[in-house]
Amino acid sequence: MIKDMLSIFVKSLITPATIAIFIIILAISLVFSFFLARYSVGFKVPLYVSSAALAFVFAVTLSPSGVNSGSVICAIHFPSNTGLADLPSITEQSANSLMLAPFGFFAALSFRKWWISPLALPLIPAIIETMQMLIPAIGRSCTIQDGFDNLTGGILGATFGLLFRFLFSIIYTNKNKNFAEQG
Repeated sequence: MIKDMLSIFVKSLITPATIAIFIIILAISLVFSFFLARYSVGFKVPLYVSSAALAFVFAVTLSPSGVNSGSVICAIHFPSNTGLADLPSITEQSANSLMLAPFGFFAALSFRKWWISPLALPLIPAIIETMQMLIPAIGRSCTIQDGFDNLTGGILGATFGLLFRFLFSIIYTNKNKNFAEQG
C-alpha cells in the first residue's frame, strides 16, 4: 500500500511542467548563488545546495495542478496547527512543513553572517503564496495555513542548520586551539 501511494505521489510530482519550472528556477538561483559566493556574501557549496532545494520547492508548489481556480482570493483564517504536529503520518500539512526544511537547513549554512537566513526565510512562503494567488492558471489555492506550514518547516530546518553551524564552529575552534598549543 505504501509503495502504491509513493508511486502515485512520484507520478503526480514528475510532470513536464514541474521539470521545466525546476530547471528554470535552478538556473536562476544558481546564477544568483554564484554572485553571492563571488562577492563573499556566502559559501559556495551550501548556496548551491540551497538553490537546488529552493528550485524543488518552487517546482512542486508552482507547477499546474490541472484545475483552474480562476480566483485571486486567498483563504485567510488563523492557522490551526503546524504540519509538524501530523508527523509521522504524511498529510498535506506535514508535507508542506517538511518541504522547506532542507532549504532552511542549507540556507542557514550559506551566509557568512548567521542572521541573514532567518530574516530572509519568511520571504519564500510569502512569494509562493502570492504567486499562487496572482497566477490562477496554475490552479493552486493560496492559503495562510500553507504559508504557515512552509514557514514552520523552514524555521525547523534553519534551526538545525544554525545548531550544526554552532557545533561545527566550536569543534573547529577547539581543533585549531589544540593544534596551536602543540605547534
